[in-house]
Parts: sequence; structure tokens; C-alpha cells
Amino acid sequence: METYPDNITFGIHTINIRHQISRREAIKINNIIDTEGKTFLYPYGITEINVIEGKQPKDGSFVSRYQLEIRLNMSKAVNLRENMMLTWDHKNIKAVIASVNTTLKSILKLETENSNLLTGWKISRFDYGFDIDYEYLPLLILLLHISLFIPLKSRLSLFKEKDLCLDYDMAHESLYLRNSSYGINIYDKYIELQEKGITLNESDPEYYLLRFEKQLYKRNYIKKVLPNCLVKDLLDDKNIYNARELLKNDCADLWGTGDYYYYPNIISNIRNIADPDFYKYESDFKDIVNGGRLLTHKNIPSKIIDILERSNIARAFITDEIIAICDMEPPIEKIQGLYNMVSTWFPTKQCNGKFAIPHYYNGRYKTNIRIHPIYGAKGELISVADMDFKTCQRKILKKIVERIIPNEYEKNLGLLEDLKNFYTTVKDKALKNNVQKIILKVESYKNNS
Repeated sequence: METYPDNITFGIHTINIRHQISRREAIKINNIIDTEGKTFLYPYGITEINVIEGKQPKDGSFVSRYQLEIRLNMSKAVNLRENMMLTWDHKNIKAVIASVNTTLKSILKLETENSNLLTGWKISRFDYGFDIDYEYLPLLILLLHISLFIPLKSRLSLFKEKDLCLDYDMAHESLYLRNSSYGINIYDKYIELQEKGITLNESDPEYYLLRFEKQLYKRNYIKKVLPNCLVKDLLDDKNIYNARELLKNDCADLWGTGDYYYYPNIISNIRNIADPDFYKYESDFKDIVNGGRLLTHKNIPSKIIDILERSNIARAFITDEIIAICDMEPPIEKIQGLYNMVSTWFPTKQCNGKFAIPHYYNGRYKTNIRIHPIYGAKGELISVADMDFKTCQRKILKKIVERIIPNEYEKNLGLLEDLKNFYTTVKDKALKNNVQKIILKVESYKNNS
């Protein structure tokens, strides 16, 4: 039996954001915290609030400066399930910004500059990653423990006590890695919530949920995902794409790019791929693996690792013993590796009305759009791509204009509707004006009919 996840969500769980406030506001908020606690805004998705006081030099002395820091649960801020990642897209981020702005203005009553410019707030911590709905997640987590290889350059180390002792009877629940700048957490969400006293039903989305989360708590690492460390960076398609690619790179560095196979079938799987080097090392391969319990860089020659990687096979095997630890029934022939799981996720196509907005993927902005040279018909599917967003939208306009029939109003009704839908997606002022002129020109054909 081969197993694959049912659903994957790429998103954000929590962020810490800061903004400078006045001394008067700092006193007022500290008074509220003293009476109501730091979590009094929890129902609005603000899970913690703090006032940070610092000193800055001015005219030969030091003056106090105050910052308001809030910890934000992204999903709860927009009334979604607070234990789930919020899908990282424009619509959701804009909804979070609007919600928090309202809370800051109506409850904390901050000055206009602070409450209405959340996009300018600084991000001081950023937790993002994947939620993976997967019934076989205990087995996957255990295999991730066994196949883990930590590159020296990452300076990561196992964090939790049960990780340090590598107790495989516990290692199917979680895997935590840390260094001074960031952490990577992989865990069974059901077990985490159970430990907090939260009861789940099998129909709840958290029941079979694997959380793969990267926590960035140093500015130099936040900048790799969000270059300006500002809330507005969350709305940039390039940042969304690059954030996902960084997670994929982490998976490849720590666990390779292969899938996990049932041990008795490994030899035949490699033979089927017909790797010519395998036959040179087949006897060594059988001796080294010795049952498949533990296979790492420490006990296997690099030549054989190369064969495994070329064969898309991970550095650990599924055995009956491992399956039994996870309280499952053999045989389980294949578990998709984490790298391949997250590589199947693609950005959600952004739309405005009936017209698709180009999305950034694999180094380019691209989109597939259906336009309507014949009014009322199904339409013609066109594909457009470019490394620059504005140029991509100009190409869309060009393809529509090429199909306009001069001085024919009725025959251009479909394209006229396309132009009006396209107009709503354009932000560049010059291009928007150009689209408007073309719309007016096509509408003028009505007088010639």
C-alpha cells in the first residue's frame, strides 16, 4: 500500500509585530495590562500584548522610547480555527490586517498613525510552514528521526529531551531542531492538543494533522523570507514563493529528496530503475543495511547514498519493527518523503471577479486566462508569463487587443467584458489608464453600428 497526504496547506501560524507608540499610549496600555492581563485581546487573535521600553540617545542624554508588541494568531484573527495554519495568500493577509486595525483602533484606541498603518509594523518573530493532513504521520515522523542528517553549516541541534535520547518509542510524536536564529518543529498536532486537555473527534481537521513549522526569531533570518521585516512584505508574491522554496531546501538538506520504501522491496525497486552502479555495490549494500533499521551518512558509503538519491529512495527504510512501534499493520509499501510532499503544493491562483491575477511561481509571474473573442462562447484559453508583474499584465492586454475587431461593437462584447474584468486587477496607474482608453474606444463602436 502506498500512502499520500489528503491535503496540504502552506501558511502562517503566528507572528510577533512591533510599532512605536507614544509615552501616553504606553502608560494607558500598561494600566490595562495590569488590570486585565497580557492576553485580554485573545478573542480577537492577539494572544499576547506587551509594552517594551528602550533608551535612545538625544542631545547628550538618553530618552525613553516605547514599542507596542503583539503576538498574533493569524487564523483566530479572522475567526478561523486557531490551531490551523492560515493559508498564506493576499485575501487572508488583507483580512488579518483589517481585523487587527479595527481592534487596535476600537479597543486600545491608538492614534491614527499606529492603528491604520499595520502594514508598516515590524515583524520580530515569524512562524510559518505546512499543515499536512496525513493518516500515517506517526510513521512519517519516526522515519524523519531515523533519516535525519544535520549539516554542520546549519548549526541545528535536537532540542527536546526525547529527541536527544532518540527513544524510537517516543520519536513518532515529534521532532524539534534549534539554533540561535531559528527552529524547525515537526509534530503530531493531535498529541499536542491532547496534552493541553483539548479533545478532538476524528472528523476534526487537527485529528490527522502533521505540523511542519519553521520559527524565525532573529532579524537576519526573518529578512531571508521578508526582506524589510514589515507586515506589508506578507503581500508580496515573490516573498510567498521564496518562503516556500526555503522550506523545500530545508527538507532536502535534512532528509534528502527521496521517498521511504518497505525494506523487503528496496533491492527490486533499485533494480527496476536500472542504476548501473548498483550492481557494483549490491553485496556491500545488503551487508551495510542489515535489516534496514538505521541508515545514515555515518554508516553507509557515499557511493551507495548517491545510488539511493538517484533512485529517489530516502536514507531510511520501512520495516515491520518500525511499523509496530507506530501501532500500524504491515505491509506499508511506501511513505512519501517530506520534500516530495511539500513540492506538490502550488500557490492558489489569485482572482478578482472573473479574471485571474498573475501569480509568482518558479521565478516568473504567470497565469492562464480565458478570453472571449466570440461573445457567449466558451472562450479561448491563453497563457502569459514574464519575470516582471507589470510586463505580464501588459502581455495580457496585448493578447486581448489583438483580437478586437475594429468598428464592430456586437462582435467585441465578449472582449469588452474581459477588458472590464481585467481593469479591476490592474494597479499600475499608467496601465490602468491605457485599459480605460481601450474600453472607451470599444464602447464608441456602438455609435458606428
